Amino acid sequence: GRDSSDYQAWLAAYLAFGAAYWLVSRQLNRPTPDLLRLLLLAVMSVSPAVISHYSGTGLGGILLLVSAGVLPWLLPPAFGLAWLIAQNLILVPVFAVHEEFTVIQAFLQVGLYFGYSSFTFVTSHVAKRQAEAHDELRRLNAELRATRALLAESSRANERVRISRELHDLLGHHLTALSLNLEVASHR
Repeated sequence: GRDSSDYQAWLAAYLAFGAAYWLVSRQLNRPTPDLLRLLLLAVMSVSPAVISHYSGTGLGGILLLVSAGVLPWLLPPAFGLAWLIAQNLILVPVFAVHEEFTVIQAFLQVGLYFGYSSFTFVTSHVAKRQAEAHDELRRLNAELRATRALLAESSRANERVRISRELHDLLGHHLTALSLNLEVASHR
């Protein structure tokens, strides 16, 4: 009957959301999202509305928190914020069709979920920035170590050159003196 088909639609949307999240979150830190990742993100944004519609609950709003957490990793901040607003607005008609919600109440409910989603979005954005800063720090530290190793090798090479010059000068003076002494001895 109707309840069985509602449950099946709810379960299918829930599994689609889970699969999309799993596929998207495997490699979050790729520099630019490709078309497949955007499609998966769209599934993560629409599935919660389907879940809320067929379950008659606000579970979809909670799942949007998960979507909000991956947005900063996949999209530039401005586009991510626009996506966040759009994915929350999808819930307005879903909540408005239920008898217990007026359109105003649906907007208020979505506003509540949007507030939580915004917090998740900002927190995830900060985490991404910290990860990027950590990667940059690691890169700079590696460059510093390489530079330090080159400087140490350069210092050793310069010291070897200085010692070889001193030996050359010292031996050169002795050989010149011996040569002059031999020249004087050959004339005597």
